[in-house]
Amino acid sequence: MIHIMQAGLFKELISIFKPELSTNEYGEQIQEYVKCKDTKSQVKFNNGNRGIENDEVVSNYVKTFIVRHYIELNENYLIEWNKQRYRILSIDYNKQYQYKQVIAELINE
Repeated sequence: MIHIMQAGLFKELISIFKPELSTNEYGEQIQEYVKCKDTKSQVKFNNGNRGIENDEVVSNYVKTFIVRHYIELNENYLIEWNKQRYRILSIDYNKQYQYKQVIAELINE
């Protein structure tokens, strides 16, 4: 937990993607993710393990991204960090210290 907001803790560059619906040439609606912002963040490791999904070994990692309170995002957005995308699981807003704590899991592609 952060007790004092220190600008020097926000060292990692992340990209935030929001979902947008578009229609393809067949009239189907497709959800695509469009980059809406690059910002600095503090990144913390929560936990990780290996699992098997569809007869394939996958790495399940959960990270905490701490961003400034004014960064627009919700549970439908994605975060990209170190060329990997993370699905947002929860967002907790700390009003006293003016930051958002975002818990996200790695998307295995």
